[in-house]
Amino acid sequence: EIDHKLVLLETSIIASRRADKNEAQAAVKIQAVARRRTAKKEATHRRFLATEEGKEQTKAATRIQAITRSRQAKRRAETASNERLQRHVQKAVTENEFQEICWKVLENTTFNLLQEAAHGEFDLGAAPKQYVMAGEAYEAFDGFSA
Repeated sequence: EIDHKLVLLETSIIASRRADKNEAQAAVKIQAVARRRTAKKEATHRRFLATEEGKEQTKAATRIQAITRSRQAKRRAETASNERLQRHVQKAVTENEFQEICWKVLENTTFNLLQEAAHGEFDLGAAPKQYVMAGEAYEAFDGFSA
């Protein structure tokens, strides 16, 4: 009975090895077919790129990629510039000297307005005069000059 089990074990080992070998051969065949297909596609693609139409498409694709990269780089540069500016503004706003200047300007402006109102230099009931100052942007537009 032990010999019988040993024979069955050896038979199953041999069958298992054959199955593994068959699986390995099948995998190699599948890989070879896949490599052939890939090589065929690549050869066809290279032949197409060698034609005039292929060259034009390659140029167009390269141009589109360059434009896209340029826009992305420009956006990144603008973002970095804006972030840098925001940091400078935040730093300036938090400085004591800047805050003191703002308070002095506000205080002096308020004082001047109250002085002018107290001395009757303008009518509090009348609508304020509005002045528009034209700059370079207006001069360039329709030949307008200030």
